[in-house]
Amino acid sequence: MSNVYLIRHAEKTEDGEHITPDGRRMAQLLAKKLKHYAIGGIICGNLQRQIDTADEINRTLKLPIEYIPELVEIESYMRREPKKYPRVMAKVRKAYEKIMSQEIDPLVVSSGIINRVLIAFALRIPPERSEHIQYFTGLTHINKGEDGRIRLGCVNDTGHLPYRLVRR
Repeated sequence: MSNVYLIRHAEKTEDGEHITPDGRRMAQLLAKKLKHYAIGGIICGNLQRQIDTADEINRTLKLPIEYIPELVEIESYMRREPKKYPRVMAKVRKAYEKIMSQEIDPLVVSSGIINRVLIAFALRIPPERSEHIQYFTGLTHINKGEDGRIRLGCVNDTGHLPYRLVRR
């Protein structure tokens, strides 16, 4: 593995369960962009909005999907004070290690706060210092070089979306 493509799920319904019709369109537009990438599989959390997003993208990419429960939603206060929630952070760390040990270049469909923590782990900074904003279907590219160093190719790229669909 040398590349991880990390996205936040598409726009969610008011109850937070599924994705909206605009969210489906966001995922379709992202899939159109991603079909030009050398992605070997999809890793997805088990929240329905993550699954809906992965399924919509996979209509185009047609890749194997692996569901890992450690990519569940966490509350922002847990990210801000991770030392108070060692079990939650240990689960996210386990997901990070699983993602980074892939032999393929995976697309990871997760949630905004989990992605902040994953990026913090990649950059070896405390999760509470990871303050970037991530929009629905925002794409982050993490590259692991041959020297083992981690580089960010982009963070929260929404270039696949028309302006009217860029939302957080």
